[in-house]
Amino acid sequence: MRLFHRAGLTLFEVAISMLLLAISMLVVLAAIPVGDTAIARAKPFHRGKTTMVWQTEISRQSDGRLAAVVTQTQLVLLPRG
Repeated sequence: MRLFHRAGLTLFEVAISMLLLAISMLVVLAAIPVGDTAIARAKPFHRGKTTMVWQTEISRQSDGRLAAVVTQTQLVLLPRG
């Protein structure tokens, strides 16, 4: 939730504008110990009018080691009107 708040969005606003279709791949490479902080960086692979594909890399703040990679496809919900 903190990621959304830092971007100035609420979880509700994000849910209205995008719908997660599928998580294509989730690769877990390392654990994040209790007390450490996870850092997430998302990169778009495709940003189309109706669908988007993003890859998110999650790493440990303490040593920068990559902990997980997630690839997801999202449906863009356009406002009616």
